[in-house]
Amino acid sequence: MNLFKSLLIILFLFLYACQTGSQIVSSNNVHKGMSKQEFRNKFLISSIKEDPFIPASGNKYNYSNKTEIIWGESKSLFYVFRNVNTPKKCGDWTCSNGDGYYDSYFYSLKAAEDYLNPKKVITKQKKKKPLLVKTSSETDIVEQLEKLIKELKDGRISEEEFNLKKKKIIK
Repeated sequence: MNLFKSLLIILFLFLYACQTGSQIVSSNNVHKGMSKQEFRNKFLISSIKEDPFIPASGNKYNYSNKTEIIWGESKSLFYVFRNVNTPKKCGDWTCSNGDGYYDSYFYSLKAAEDYLNPKKVITKQKKKKPLLVKTSSETDIVEQLEKLIKELKDGRISEEEFNLKKKKIIK
């Protein structure tokens, strides 16, 4: 019976000690700027599926801006690291953590990617229309054309007469 109680206590302690990723990052033990190794040490008591430093975990490295996103097998949290020269690399049994500094975490890979590569919002500016200043001769031509259009609409002249008079006004 003592063996059973001992196993039960060990099992209880093991389950109690296993924290989720969100419990770890919200515990104030994780802070922006900590090294990847310091960050890794915080996950030694995490549940296996939450640990982003085991072979079943994942990562995405961007060579151009030296950033890396890592996650555990559960894919519940995605951790962003900056100044990464050597990304995390996992074999069949162990992982090499690489380097870099913790920046932030997200609940989806897309949110982490968007954080690292924000899309620029381009707004079109309305072009100002140039101010047209009409000379008196242009004003006369416009007025004559408006009268001519009104005569055509009212049926006082035919389309043929309209076209002839329009040519005379424009010249």
